[in-house]
Amino acid sequence: MSLISLNFVLPFFFYDQYGLRIKEQTRTISLHQENIYDEWVKEPHEDEQWIDNSKFKGDEGWSDDKEGDIRDIDTDIDDEEAQYILSGESHTFTALEGTIDNSTGPYYWKNNTHPDIPAYPTKDFKYIEGKGLYASHNWTDRHTIPDPYKLDGHQRASVQWDKIIETQHDMSNYNITTANLEVKVNATVKATPRRWDDVGPGEVGGIEIYGDEGTSGGAIRTGDYIVYYIQLSDIDKNRIFTIAQYKPLGLGNDTAGDWDYLNDTIFGPEFKEDLIFYLNQVLDVNYNYFIITLGMEFFCEDNAPDGAEWDFFKDVLIKACNFSFSYEKLINKETTASWTYEGDEINDKGGRVEIIDSKLQFDYKINSKRLDILSPNSYIKVLIDNKEHSEVVKISEAERSFEEASEDGFDVTDLIPTDDNIDVEIQLYLGDDFALVEGEEYVVSIDNVELYITYDIYLSAEQSLIFQILLIIGIIVLTSFTGYIIYYQKVLKYPKPVRKVRKYRKTLNKSNPPNISITSRESAFKSSYKTKSKYHGHFNRKYSSKSRVYKEPFSSKSKHDKENYLSILLILILSLQFFFPVLSFYNQKSDINNDNNYCLSVLQLGESQQWLRESHEKQLIKNSEFDDSEDWEMKINGKSEDLKAEIYNGEAKYKIIGNESQITWNITDPTNDGWILIENDYNITTPDETEINENGWRVKHYWEEDPDQFVIAQWQKNYSLNNLGIDLNDYTITSALFEIWINGTVQAVGSDPNFPQVDGVDRPGDSKLSDIALGDLADYFVLISDENRNRKFKITSYQDKELGEDTAGTFDFLNDTKLTPITQESLIYYLNQILEGNNYNFSIILGIQVWCEDNGAPTDHDEFENLYFKNMSLSLTLDKKISKFSSITWKYEGDKIKSEGKKIDIKDASLNFDYKINKKWASEISPNSEIKIYINDDEHSETVKLTEAEISLEDLEDDFDVTELIPDDEEIELEIQVFIADDLILDDEFIISIDNVELDISYDLITVIDQMILLPIIIGILIATGGLLAYFIYYQRVLKYPKPVRKIRKYRKTLKKQNDPKVNIIGRTEAFKEKFNAKIKASKLSPFKERQAGKNEKEEKIDKIDLKRLTQ
Repeated sequence: MSLISLNFVLPFFFYDQYGLRIKEQTRTISLHQENIYDEWVKEPHEDEQWIDNSKFKGDEGWSDDKEGDIRDIDTDIDDEEAQYILSGESHTFTALEGTIDNSTGPYYWKNNTHPDIPAYPTKDFKYIEGKGLYASHNWTDRHTIPDPYKLDGHQRASVQWDKIIETQHDMSNYNITTANLEVKVNATVKATPRRWDDVGPGEVGGIEIYGDEGTSGGAIRTGDYIVYYIQLSDIDKNRIFTIAQYKPLGLGNDTAGDWDYLNDTIFGPEFKEDLIFYLNQVLDVNYNYFIITLGMEFFCEDNAPDGAEWDFFKDVLIKACNFSFSYEKLINKETTASWTYEGDEINDKGGRVEIIDSKLQFDYKINSKRLDILSPNSYIKVLIDNKEHSEVVKISEAERSFEEASEDGFDVTDLIPTDDNIDVEIQLYLGDDFALVEGEEYVVSIDNVELYITYDIYLSAEQSLIFQILLIIGIIVLTSFTGYIIYYQKVLKYPKPVRKVRKYRKTLNKSNPPNISITSRESAFKSSYKTKSKYHGHFNRKYSSKSRVYKEPFSSKSKHDKENYLSILLILILSLQFFFPVLSFYNQKSDINNDNNYCLSVLQLGESQQWLRESHEKQLIKNSEFDDSEDWEMKINGKSEDLKAEIYNGEAKYKIIGNESQITWNITDPTNDGWILIENDYNITTPDETEINENGWRVKHYWEEDPDQFVIAQWQKNYSLNNLGIDLNDYTITSALFEIWINGTVQAVGSDPNFPQVDGVDRPGDSKLSDIALGDLADYFVLISDENRNRKFKITSYQDKELGEDTAGTFDFLNDTKLTPITQESLIYYLNQILEGNNYNFSIILGIQVWCEDNGAPTDHDEFENLYFKNMSLSLTLDKKISKFSSITWKYEGDKIKSEGKKIDIKDASLNFDYKINKKWASEISPNSEIKIYINDDEHSETVKLTEAEISLEDLEDDFDVTELIPDDEEIELEIQVFIADDLILDDEFIISIDNVELDISYDLITVIDQMILLPIIIGILIATGGLLAYFIYYQRVLKYPKPVRKIRKYRKTLKKQNDPKVNIIGRTEAFKEKFNAKIKASKLSPFKERQAGKNEKEEKIDKIDLKRLTQ
């Protein structure tokens, strides 16, 4: 039994001492949910490849899917590769080209008037094929001399043509890069004036400008002129932007002769970026349609001293228009494309499944490295059954030839479902907005997708009759074998006579006499003597090799010999079990060399070396709870005013310092506030009265048949951000609100009922008017510009077309009315454009324009009593800009693993920490910003998205496995970094906190033992084992018998030889005497003493009187 025990103990000794992988390969499954008495059968499955079509030989088993803007990306399987295709597009859309043509549809040019000048030209307006858009306007102060009180009110007129433009593509998916708009115009006007009494049939007067005859003495203010303009608007005309204007200066000068000409002249937007902005503004409403408007305004000033005048714009043409813009394919961030393999379910047999290990591997490449510049935040990620794996493959790391996505494969063990189909999804995620031009194509390819799964299926024993049968048979065999070993040791190893004597000896301990017949001394003597004499008689005969009288008793094998052979066979089996682990240990190095995943350090050992392992576990971070800053160092990449790092309250803080500055200018009393009255660009006269008082900005104007029909008042104030401590290099305008209130009072009806137009503002529909076109109007407008008014934008405007109607009574009122910009985006754009060259200063201009049309005869007086701007407010919200790729890092400088002169094998290293954020980080802020891990400057593949952080501390759901990053020969430096992946616009401070940083490392110190040193030890073990085995065999064959029996057995063997045995044969007489004397001596004992001697004598003495044994 001792040998058997040693045989079982020694193998475990070798396995434990030398670190074989029994423990590491042993896993348990939790069956606690089942009945405690349930029996389970394990069915192992190792490294099964789950992807049948891993090399994409067709699309069998694979399906594609896209999310986000699915127009941005395409998928394909080509050349046995699965591809994600980003194709660039460049388009140039020519909306209009050359001479304006109105002959083809479906959208034609349609005329109307400018909303603020709702009067058509008096002569004509139409489209002329081959010439363009045509208008002719004639204005006379009096129609005929006999009827001097009949007036023409069309001093101002307009006509414009709208055309709907349908784009070639849905512009929501494109980025306009360039735009060009040019309009060609020309005109013919009457220049030379004639007095009214010299006018013959069909003749008219001329256009007046500064310097013409009869314009001296203040008879001219603006003169007569044309304004061409271009507008863009959305399809519903809710957003209307005037993007270009052109006023020909000098047209109609008397020096030109009777007629003056504007030869073909081209005009368009001055700044191309403005055109692109306006295009985007109108296309935001409808991505396929917008309206372009080409128009012209006519202005005829009454500037003849004697009150008689004729102005004639004979032919005014918008001849041609070239309008085109170029755009590129816009790739939107957060767009994804996926290839998904629909795999089978692991278990279709019932029972329970334990996933031991699962590794996913695939190859990937990209056709061009430029994509990492366009989109540094794009990556490939893996999902198993819609559960995302934490590791990603950055596109910036992709090469032009295939390489493995992970050196050791992605460990997706925890993602593998046990009771559902295994769907493997490999997804390309686009992390940035960018544009691609025509011919620019990026193809990300994957191939050799392999999912290896090692798992066990545990089937209930009730499900397997074979298992039950095998279990029962095993128990029976084991019990029988154990019983036989015990019974052999107790009984069978002794000869039958000895067994009887041992059995008889046990009965002597009982109180009742044994039911056994005791042979008398005389009978025993006679029986022994007879048997001994018989053999001695034979021994005295002359023995020869030819005579084998007693061969049969010695040639037949006894039952004890067969038992010996069985014992020897058992010894050999147990010995093999003993030698196997020793030999396995001796050769284990070559086994581990073939396992690259187990011990890379061992591979560096020599061929003649063996090793011993000493396992250690260590938590590397000493100051893991941030009691102070000891061992921790902070690093900032970016502006120090944007990013900060601190340790307090037992936490390490990352501060991203956003800020929101709100600037509001509220003006209720503009007096002494820096506003000044300025001249307008067209030298138009100011109204009769302009002032700034406690109520606001005021205009009053009274027109009495004088040249001041058209007047403008403008006030300007310069604003600066410099004295507010704000630099727009660090801030961006996220909100801009402007509002201003207006009101007005006008005299609607004059005091003379026969001439109500006298002193009254005239509107279409009023009574007793000679003629009316626009009527008398007041226009309010607000401009924003740079200080020198080189760049100007109209924020808002207003014209009340009902103010002054006779139905109001003597006076009519414009009640307080609020004006706001067309869109907030436009105001922000205007501000940014103005501040682009000067990050601090801009100007606001308030303007009131009054137009008094000559509508009555013999006279017309118009009175605008009070026109007010009041209560202006401008509010700007500026948020802090944080540059992309900024970062904050807390770095821990750890110790080097103490090797004690031994080699180090890093078995496992896991990192965990608690983290939180002071308020939720929305994906709109930056979907790609994250917490990164670096160990000795090597980046770990797993990250924590800031969008996943909660406001209370929580640890990582799964530890980060950083085993591959741990160095074994230098100090370990851990960096936990908050990385800003996008340009941020932050209105507040975000604080990310970490705590309880733990880096747990399991490693072995490997002691190298030279094989030549170990060999004598193994040889000694083998010799000792051989000696022990030889002794056991010899004991079974010889030593277990008493010495007399050994001699007889030895002598019996000699009888089989041809030579005479070298044994001294005692004669019958001597033998008789020897035995007789011994028997007589023994017979002198009393029965009681004989019984006591039987109980106390040793087993060897009892064997000597066993006469029957001598006969064998």
